Amino acid sequence: MLHKFKARDMAQFLDIFDRDIIDNDDEPVGVKKADDIFFEKIVGILPMFIKDMNDYEIIRSLEVLTRRGLGS
Repeated sequence: MLHKFKARDMAQFLDIFDRDIIDNDDEPVGVKKADDIFFEKIVGILPMFIKDMNDYEIIRSLEVLTRRGLGS
């Protein structure tokens, strides 16, 4: 079902699940938002969405993938 989403949606998935949740004291809350398997599935189909992403979405996606050590 992931292949039915738009390029913008894929970039938002990566962005949302990678962001830290901040509590009232401006400290990150230790919440695991998604498994690495989720990211591996997105990385597997991400190349077909790159052509439809804008510059910000591509850069943010690459930042998330680099931080998690996914992709090649």
